[in-house]
Amino acid sequence: MTGEAPFGKDDLASVREQVRRESYAPGSPRRRLLVALAARRDVDLSDPSWWTGLSLADLDDLAVETSGRALRSTRVREETARPLVGKAVSGLRSRRDLAAVLALHPVLADLVDPPQLAASMARLGSQDSVMAVWQPLIEGTAARVGDSRSQAARAT
Repeated sequence: MTGEAPFGKDDLASVREQVRRESYAPGSPRRRLLVALAARRDVDLSDPSWWTGLSLADLDDLAVETSGRALRSTRVREETARPLVGKAVSGLRSRRDLAAVLALHPVLADLVDPPQLAASMARLGSQDSVMAVWQPLIEGTAARVGDSRSQAARAT
């Protein structure tokens, strides 16, 4: 560090309480603060109140801006990100929704439950003739990827 004093717990708690009521719009103070804090190793962002009111799109933007560092906490991924990812996957209503899930930053994509995604895609395929054409192709690819992962896991 360059002579900066680390944040104290009381300092961060005060800032967290003030900023959680702010918008997370691009360029907003809340967004700039989270990006800056994510770059620091001495700052714990695992408290859920840092993430109050953020959408999956917000988390994805933050993951992209910080190369995933903002979501390095297991607590953040499990308590904040995983439920939002699950809700997005179970709520797929269109190919556009599916594309948004498939475009998630890898730190978020890793939280997708494959059986839940397969079920949502099957539901989409039953409602959308274009998706019905793609579904078998995607399922075949997913099965091959799953087999490759299983073989790799057994080899290690």
